[in-house]
Amino acid sequence: MKVNKNGPIPKHVPHLGTCWMWIGSVATDGYGKLKSKIGNRLVNERAHRVSWEIHEGKIPKGLWVLHKCDTLLCVRRSHLFLGNGKDNVADMISKGRQHYNPVRKLTYAQVAEIRNTKPYYGYQSRLAEKFDVTSSVVSEIVAGKTWKSLTI
Repeated sequence: MKVNKNGPIPKHVPHLGTCWMWIGSVATDGYGKLKSKIGNRLVNERAHRVSWEIHEGKIPKGLWVLHKCDTLLCVRRSHLFLGNGKDNVADMISKGRQHYNPVRKLTYAQVAEIRNTKPYYGYQSRLAEKFDVTSSVVSEIVAGKTWKSLTI
């Protein structure tokens, strides 16, 4: 197995103990990856998701495997938990990992709010005014044309 069980102890959650670091292939976004054979084809899978499935079974549809330790290469089961996109954003905000890109006016939390607002007449223009952006910016977020990396 391509795992180093003597990884770092996360400073913000030292009670979790050491991370078990994936030492195999790494995707461009920093997560561990491995190839699995499903039927006749090879597919790339996330190492932390495979770890969850080894220990807990199939991941329910619509849920993600999140890291308590915030270490993308960690595959230790006790450092992982299930959640959805909202849980991921809430976890990020609660740990102070919300980054602000000065090129973009909106934060992840604001984009999440835009995506989670139930449609009603004029809601996009009201959100645009609230966040000081154009209606087309809000429309592109709602349609999933921008902020694709933030899945809610």
